[in-house]
Amino acid sequence: MLPLTLADHIIFGLLAFVLPMFAVFRVRPQVSAIPQQTDLKIKLYWLNSGVLIFGAVVILVLWWITGRPWSEMGWSSLSSEWFPEWMLIVAFFLLLYMFDTFLSWNEMEDHPAAALLPRNWKEFAHFGSIVSLSAGFCEEIVFRGFLITYLMALFASSSYGVLIAIVLSTLIFAVLHAYQGWLAILKIALLTFMFGVIFVMTGSLWPVIILHFAVDFIGGFLSTLDALTRSGNSVIHES
Repeated sequence: MLPLTLADHIIFGLLAFVLPMFAVFRVRPQVSAIPQQTDLKIKLYWLNSGVLIFGAVVILVLWWITGRPWSEMGWSSLSSEWFPEWMLIVAFFLLLYMFDTFLSWNEMEDHPAAALLPRNWKEFAHFGSIVSLSAGFCEEIVFRGFLITYLMALFASSSYGVLIAIVLSTLIFAVLHAYQGWLAILKIALLTFMFGVIFVMTGSLWPVIILHFAVDFIGGFLSTLDALTRSGNSVIHES
């Protein structure tokens, strides 16, 4: 990676300190108070996606202005150096995610972030498209493509530089999801750590983008299905 610039350090400061504090002290208390109105939730979905897209565009513009190779961010084909090890990690990730989803199925309504999840097909149409796509692409650009690469350059002199980069990026990303509750932070940290390992092993953003999109899309789909199933059961019991 080319020498780090002041802009790199400023972006890191925002990601590592400013945004986590905002997530913990401002976002988390407000999530549970979100009115369950479809039009309002759709506006929030688009607003959130707009913020993610803006952040990713800033990173991409910075990368372009500084003349850095796009391959350093992960816009390249998958490296064969760690094949099939990274495939085993992907398989383990999928198994872990499915297992956690199975255990959490009957508790989705009690999830700390349930107020943000889609509860009907109209909400899911926006969540499963714009939210899942913006999270899959933009968050991976920022937290894997930029942040891990930045931290690897920052700790390049350390023999543990790669591990430090993965761990720190994992912690930052997990704390940014504090509005989902502390148990969710632990789950996200574990899954995100595997994202970081997969990114470093493959040298590509594509596997983590696809996985991230799938996780959000499936989560939104199951939340919608759960809500409609509960409402259907309520109608049956009432009649």
